[in-house]
Amino acid sequence: MPTPSRRWRRGGGSVPRPGSRTPTGRSSAVHPARPFAADCSGTALTAGPRAEAQEDAEQLGAVRHPPKLRHVGGRDDSREGPLAVPVTRLSFTADSADEVADIVTRHGMRTRLRRPQSGLDYVADTVATGSLGVDVARCTATFSAAVDGSAELIVVTWLGGRAALDFGRYGATVAVEGHSTLYVPGAPSVVEMDDHVGLAVRLSPTEVGRAVEELTGLAPEALHFTSLSPVSAARGRLWGVTARMLWEELAAPAAGVLTPLVHQELIGTVAAAVVTAFPNTAMTRGYVPGPGYVGPATLRRALAYVDAHASLPITVADVAEAAGVGPAALRAAFRRHLDTTPSAHLRGVRLDAAHRDLVAADPTADATVASVAARWGFVSPSRFADSYRDRFGCAPGETLGR
Repeated sequence: MPTPSRRWRRGGGSVPRPGSRTPTGRSSAVHPARPFAADCSGTALTAGPRAEAQEDAEQLGAVRHPPKLRHVGGRDDSREGPLAVPVTRLSFTADSADEVADIVTRHGMRTRLRRPQSGLDYVADTVATGSLGVDVARCTATFSAAVDGSAELIVVTWLGGRAALDFGRYGATVAVEGHSTLYVPGAPSVVEMDDHVGLAVRLSPTEVGRAVEELTGLAPEALHFTSLSPVSAARGRLWGVTARMLWEELAAPAAGVLTPLVHQELIGTVAAAVVTAFPNTAMTRGYVPGPGYVGPATLRRALAYVDAHASLPITVADVAEAAGVGPAALRAAFRRHLDTTPSAHLRGVRLDAAHRDLVAADPTADATVASVAARWGFVSPSRFADSYRDRFGCAPGETLGR
């Protein structure tokens, strides 16, 4: 098994080393991953930028597309709900170009490495669910590689070293510490890396397409990313905060499984950050017809569906389908009649359900504020506490302790 991670410092914060070398000879080793310490983001993960990342996700609405739901009618207060989402953790070590190529290929990018001029030491930790993956890799050598296009959307935040990347018609860039680079799905590339450390987030383009459709009405198949680099330095920093937040949530010691609603919220946050940070066709689309008038009867169907299914990982698209309209029309109806959005209303319903659970919970048993918050899809305990206090006038811990 690998020894505990060594740490080194770069720039404004400390970054834990992704694993450490073990005497495995020339065979790559696979181990359960050791999660980074909570301060893997250095000083960047403050409440402000983290909240900003989640606000972007909330503007887009939830984007996780759940299995077909069978429950109909009445409020679903089942505590069992959908199955928990498992989180897989692995570590890889390698000391040859062939081994590194094999590891990277396993993660969806077929790679051909030119042998480095000096010794190669490669260590990678990965955590993943079925829909999200986060990899932290460090390689001490300078090497070049040809990489086939990946079916996944991959964004790498560079934590150290240097990387020169050429994606042909999508452009070329030289990335250093603090930069982020989008690997355009399906686009081959030629890369040269020098003693690099990278934090890579992997996500299905389908998830991102659904997010854009719910926000703008643009069909998912019409979404294409047009550049490797963020639209601005500020948006690039926001993406970096989001990537670190995702690692922190997935690699936390208690995160062997996630509740379905927390998993949904993480996907929504990541999808929102991608489409707001990197140039894409949704930013340059032409005229899209308005949704037209949506009457109160449609709104009542939507509200009933939310009440009946709030404990399940439903999306804005699911609510719209149940109401018989498209996502854009549903948003317009909520704005017109309730002065809110479908996703904000869904969060309010879940906050009310969390309040009921806290009132009914036995504080001497195993109930905690964090477990109730996670059950209802609130990723950040601090943001849950703030929202709870705004709505009910007290901290959630006070309600639980009564």
